[in-house]
Amino acid sequence: MNQTEQLSNWLNYLIIAFYIHLLVPSRFSGKRAAAVLTAGSLATFLFSLFWFLYKGRAFVMTFSALIIVLPVLLLSLFYAKYRDARTIFTVVTICSIMMGVGIVGEIWKHFLSPWAEIPLEMALHLALLTAIARVFQEQFFLIQERFRRLWLLLTAIPLLYCEIFDLLAESARLSPYRGEGTAVVLMAVCAMMATYVLLLLFFRQLRMQLEQERANQILMAQVEMMKAQEQAILRSEDRIRIYRHDLRHYLQIADEHLRGGRYQEAQKVVKDLDEQVSKSTAVRCYCKNLTVNAALSGYLRRAEEEGIAVRSALEFPAPLPAEELELAVVLANAAENALHACQKMPEGAPRSIVLSGQVVGSSFLLEIANTYRGKIAIDPKTDLPLPEGEEHGVGTKSIIAFAHKYGVLLDCSAEGGWFVLRLLFQMEGR
Repeated sequence: MNQTEQLSNWLNYLIIAFYIHLLVPSRFSGKRAAAVLTAGSLATFLFSLFWFLYKGRAFVMTFSALIIVLPVLLLSLFYAKYRDARTIFTVVTICSIMMGVGIVGEIWKHFLSPWAEIPLEMALHLALLTAIARVFQEQFFLIQERFRRLWLLLTAIPLLYCEIFDLLAESARLSPYRGEGTAVVLMAVCAMMATYVLLLLFFRQLRMQLEQERANQILMAQVEMMKAQEQAILRSEDRIRIYRHDLRHYLQIADEHLRGGRYQEAQKVVKDLDEQVSKSTAVRCYCKNLTVNAALSGYLRRAEEEGIAVRSALEFPAPLPAEELELAVVLANAAENALHACQKMPEGAPRSIVLSGQVVGSSFLLEIANTYRGKIAIDPKTDLPLPEGEEHGVGTKSIIAFAHKYGVLLDCSAEGGWFVLRLLFQMEGR
């Protein structure tokens, strides 16, 4: 094994470690993940180097599945967050990429100096690693998190390309590459890259579709809840009107009991009236708009039941700056996030939710504020808090989509123990 082969072999394991880092979600974090990957890569390299020195290159290439691929797979499974077919697919994909780039390097070695093979392969790997880090990594991690099945079946795709590259490499050993052979190799490499891109796009579209369906289900549930709450408000108002009409009769009966010295009977009439009025006003009024009030009531009433102070000063302009139902859903999502933030605060800490809406010149400003403890991570892409759970993420996406649709300026701040979400509507032309 000459120095060039040793250098190429070590660089290949180093590149594999980078691919694992970019394509395999780790169960470790920070420096520990880097240490595990570095130590594991060194161990797999020394294992293959032993067989290179002991048995030679031909033996290692014949049993490459056991000497090279299997140790890399075991390292990846130990390092990976998902120890299942998702990691197996990723490792076989990395192997197919390494074989594809290697065979391209073999072609150029015949046209140029043998020393040109390593720099060319490193340049190709650097380009692929950069593209993965900047374009594909985030989407691939999301796809692995969202989809747990079919990965073993999909592993057939990189296995097929590994077999194709193996046959092409065997053909090259029998007869050096010429024009047609070079074209076949380049077409195979391009086909492999196109296949992976198409797979990624397909899974991305499927994930977006499933998220949209789930968001629609949540939206429909919110709409049904708002309709039920709105009907409860209307029934409550009807009962209040009835009791207001009958109030003089109750007072007359109570007065008669008092005049006759029947104090217990008078007290019973007053108590009965109080209970009836209490039932009628069970639905709190947080704003004059019935639909918005219905959307907010579920979360704000729960907040009050948990001892969270709620203050609402929502005044809406006429006409509304957005569709009534969409505005109600956005406020419900914001109120839900505020409720969750207050629920995470330690017991005994002052907790509050404040909602306000006011016209400022030709604009309408909505503010939803809540107390919080701890740190709030802000997404640099949206300037909004990063979601801590799947449902929270759906609510945040709903608010962002609403803002894009109506040209609303979104802003938030977190200081002094208060988080404030602001939505600024432009009222011109309305």
